[in-house]
Amino acid sequence: MACTDVQTIQAGNGSKTQFSFDFPYIFKSEIHVYFWNVTTKEYDEKLTTDSTYPWQVTDANPTIVEFTSTAPPSPSAPTDPGEPTVDNVKIRRITQLDDISALFNPGSAIRSDDLNKNFEQLRYAIQEANCPGIPDDVDAYLKEYYWDRFDNTLYSADTWRSDDATIATTASLDQRFQDEVNDTLTKAELATASNVMPDDDVAVPTTGALNDYIDEVITNDIGTDGTGITVTDDGDGTITLGLASNSIDFDRIKDADIITYAEQNAGSPAAADTNIFTASAAARRFDTLVQSGTPAGSDWETGKTWLQNDTELTLSVWNGSTWSGVASGGTFTNQPKVVYVDASSGDDNNDGHRISRPKLTIKAAIEQINSDATFGDGSVVVVAPGTYQEACPIDIEKSNVSIVGTALRSCIVHPTVATEESTMFRVNSGTFLQNLTFTGMKASGALGNSADASLPVNQGWNIAFLPDCTIVKSPYIQNCTNFSDSEIDNSDINVITPGGGLAGDTDSAPTGGGVLIDGSVPATASPLRSIVCDSYTHVGLNGPGLLVTNNGYTQCTSSYAFFNKYHIKALNGGQANLAASTTDFGDQALVADGKSSAAIFTSNVDGAASDGDTTFDINEPTAGTGWHGDTQRPATNMLVTVNSITYPILSAVAHTDTEGNDGWTVTISRPDPNNRSTNLGLNGALTDDLAVEFFLRSQIASSGHTMEYVGSGTDYRALPENGGVPDDTKQKTELNNGKIWTATTDHNGKFTIGGNQTDDPFFEVDQQLGFVTIPEGSIAFNLLSDETPQLGGNLDVNGNQIVTDSDNENIVLNPHGTGTVDVSTSRITSVTDPTGAQDAATKNYTDTTFMPFTGGTFTGDIVFNSGQTIDGYVPRTSTTGSAELPTGTEAERDSSPSAGYIRFNTDVDQFEGYNGTTWASVGGGATGGGGDQWALEMDNTITTSYTISTGKNVVSAGPLTINSGATVTVPSGSTWVIV
Repeated sequence: MACTDVQTIQAGNGSKTQFSFDFPYIFKSEIHVYFWNVTTKEYDEKLTTDSTYPWQVTDANPTIVEFTSTAPPSPSAPTDPGEPTVDNVKIRRITQLDDISALFNPGSAIRSDDLNKNFEQLRYAIQEANCPGIPDDVDAYLKEYYWDRFDNTLYSADTWRSDDATIATTASLDQRFQDEVNDTLTKAELATASNVMPDDDVAVPTTGALNDYIDEVITNDIGTDGTGITVTDDGDGTITLGLASNSIDFDRIKDADIITYAEQNAGSPAAADTNIFTASAAARRFDTLVQSGTPAGSDWETGKTWLQNDTELTLSVWNGSTWSGVASGGTFTNQPKVVYVDASSGDDNNDGHRISRPKLTIKAAIEQINSDATFGDGSVVVVAPGTYQEACPIDIEKSNVSIVGTALRSCIVHPTVATEESTMFRVNSGTFLQNLTFTGMKASGALGNSADASLPVNQGWNIAFLPDCTIVKSPYIQNCTNFSDSEIDNSDINVITPGGGLAGDTDSAPTGGGVLIDGSVPATASPLRSIVCDSYTHVGLNGPGLLVTNNGYTQCTSSYAFFNKYHIKALNGGQANLAASTTDFGDQALVADGKSSAAIFTSNVDGAASDGDTTFDINEPTAGTGWHGDTQRPATNMLVTVNSITYPILSAVAHTDTEGNDGWTVTISRPDPNNRSTNLGLNGALTDDLAVEFFLRSQIASSGHTMEYVGSGTDYRALPENGGVPDDTKQKTELNNGKIWTATTDHNGKFTIGGNQTDDPFFEVDQQLGFVTIPEGSIAFNLLSDETPQLGGNLDVNGNQIVTDSDNENIVLNPHGTGTVDVSTSRITSVTDPTGAQDAATKNYTDTTFMPFTGGTFTGDIVFNSGQTIDGYVPRTSTTGSAELPTGTEAERDSSPSAGYIRFNTDVDQFEGYNGTTWASVGGGATGGGGDQWALEMDNTITTSYTISTGKNVVSAGPLTINSGATVTVPSGSTWVIV
């Protein structure tokens, strides 16, 4: 069995890249490639990933080894005599025997294919065993203890070497050693020959003979001839040759070995180790041209440099056809106020003041700036593209320090795992952060954070104040992105293909926040407690965007939030101002909660104020512990609490209080919910010297705010295509007197102004429905432009008037058709005396002009039609007829009659009159036959007490019954007879 069954050896030629073989194999990994090493006399294996000769076996060409980069070279020439040339590319199969191809278990089926593979594996291994190489241990033993024809043999052409591992050939020995008897020229023999050395290849002089001969030649045969060579006989048998100082001329060098200026211009001869340049030729070839104008000519050596010696200091290189500028502005100057940072090539041992020597981390750059008493303030950190893992926090102790990335999407900053729940940057006065992406901040633990109880105890932030800093210029964050996701792995972050935090994440665990503006952190004397932002994007899955608290302040423009727990929250007197901002998805957008945790200043009521008053006076205020301003002036961004009731402040006017100090007149707001133009004022009277407290109001003012799918969720399931459902009530949340002033447009085009959609009126335009909503009590507008206005309810003038504005214009009430002007039960008053036939007249005018109340004489009859009456008068049928007295039952009698009233009682069909005490019958008796009145009918029961008039007698027909509680009194001089 031949080795051709398992290997092939072929010769490369420097261009051939494909080497075929015809032996079979099981796996491509069992094919191995080797190159012959002419020095070690061995084949060296080349892996498929070799840096110079990578190779592959493809499925398309399974019996071809293809070199994918550099073709194998031609075989190297042998280094030893008699050594043959060896083909240098060997391809060999080595079958893997660690595991058999198919393993059979008891009871399992045996397939012929599996058996064939097992036998094929064994057959290949047997073939390889029949073509063995020398085992490594045997090879090492033979090299160590046995002579190698090539490596351990010294040939006549080799340089002689003295060691115990080499055998010299006889030819090399003949060359090395001479015949000492016949071939040696001694000192004495040389002297006998008058110091003339034999001119042949047979005699070998001894050292003594050589010394004498050299002395003779140098002393007598060498002439200096003005060449500057000196010959000195030292007197000890040695001759010293030397070159005298400043004595050798340039013309002693062969012309052929000198390149002149003209030859350099001509480009011939070429520079080599056998020639030298003249000074002018070297200058032409190597010197940098220094001049302001462009060098003339086009025969410059490629690579020649020219420095444009003017303010530009441009360095150009001749590329063979033109001057190409490669640098301008001089050398990389040291910039003490600039620190370069580069995650790829930086070293924190560098000072970073040159772009060629950047630091590795931003933290190291800031720490260097912090320690620089001369140049620290106002320094700039220039961040090269890269991913920067920083040990947080990065504390910026100097003022006006800028950290500027070269590209937003390419400058990534994230924390170490150990610091991912801290704060990344703690900023100071004038800090400027630009073109950076912050990522990887985390949060953990139960809810109850000290800054915001709705956040986890361990809450990481990208940016917050440096503790005890003094802010005279607000820190400024511009064109930055916060990307926070609980799944981000800071130990293995990859911004291109991240291991966690990919788009589409459905993990809503709490995570890091954007900016914390805590007004309690700066020093007590700090004049500002604010951070401003421009184009700052917050992509935080269930992480807070901006939290402004404890009298802090922020101003943001183009602030964008995606999937946040909240976009911005004003808490404990924190105040925020936003413009051109957008909230997408997430839980809440804008949240304003409460007021400053303690009174910013206090005072007392200066003089009593009545219930409903819209203003009240206070004495000069006293600053509280939470107030950092210079003046204690009540302002419209504050709340005032007096008599346990809190009011918003509309204005405050300075005045001198009753104690002669700087007091204030405070105007408060309590709108009437039914008519918000009406200020109901104080809810209860105030007594003099009553305690007054002022607080900063937690409030947000946001103009042009876009709300898209707010309330739909804090991960990618919030997207509408993933089933997210927005909740309009989450757009604006006002709690505990917190206030949001905003105009918003949502994803459906619904435009709203103000309000929190629950208990505060707001103006709404629903563009889908084409409907405008203005809450009751919240509208006051001019009807001048509406030519056909209509009322949806009663018109309440609220104590005002309906007037015309000019030109003696009329007010016309014009009912439609047969309609009338009905004033209901009211009166028409203040009417002037009539001047026309159709003018209305007042009662006074009629009484005094036509029918006076007293006096005056009617000159004609007053005729009433049937059924008409004059109120207060008894009508009659005619002058000779009857008067029409009132008629009715006893129950219909007057409830409070006066003496002299008379009426007809329909219950007893009798006339009756009231005598001042009781009703009694008037005249007439029972009617018998005809018109005779011969009897008087009366009641036989007395139900009401009665006193007979003094001097009067009474006759009654008995028997009579006097009810319990009723009495009849007969005064002295009167008689009551019962018959």
